[in-house]
Amino acid sequence: MIKKSFSATLTLVLCYVFSACLAFMCAFAPTVFRWYFVGYRNLPSVAVTVTVTFYVCVPFAAIALYLLIKTLLRIKKREVLVSENVSAMRGLSWCCVAVCVITGVAGIIYFPFFFIFAASGFFALILRVIKNVFAYAVDVKDENDYTI
Repeated sequence: MIKKSFSATLTLVLCYVFSACLAFMCAFAPTVFRWYFVGYRNLPSVAVTVTVTFYVCVPFAAIALYLLIKTLLRIKKREVLVSENVSAMRGLSWCCVAVCVITGVAGIIYFPFFFIFAASGFFALILRVIKNVFAYAVDVKDENDYTI
């Protein structure tokens, strides 16, 4: 049981670290992307594309981190098979779909975005399967709770 609790705590800490990284990048993305794509690679048009794509994806990343943190807090309280976790998985998958669409469009301008497009699309599918398993488990648990 200690390992399970440690794993959830470690994952929660990592979510907070990623949240801080996201906040940092929100503040400094134009500078970072300009430095890399203009100063280092001499691709000024790509810097604009990457910056715009990043900022369009930020709300979905923030929502995904929020949903992950809320789910992990419920797991730490031993609330695993609950409908809120199913809703969180659904929301996470839609965030991945949104990033998939955004990076698919941006991939037309900057090809490496197609890798994010493929990864987020595949991850959305995995999350949908996990969401369906959770939904079924919640239904079975609820049915068992009402059985005498």
